[in-house]
Amino acid sequence: MTKTYITVTHLDDYNAAGFCNPGTTLILKRVQNEYDDDAIAVFSEKGSKYGY
Repeated sequence: MTKTYITVTHLDDYNAAGFCNPGTTLILKRVQNEYDDDAIAVFSEKGSKYGY
């Protein structure tokens, strides 16, 4: 299996820095917002938003 590494920004804005660790399963969803029509939001398996 090939490993893929990503950078998630604004973790502190969503209080995710303390519990988003290497190996955490992330769910990526394309969303439109006022800044970027092609933004990708990053969520935990339980639905908490980690950032973009």
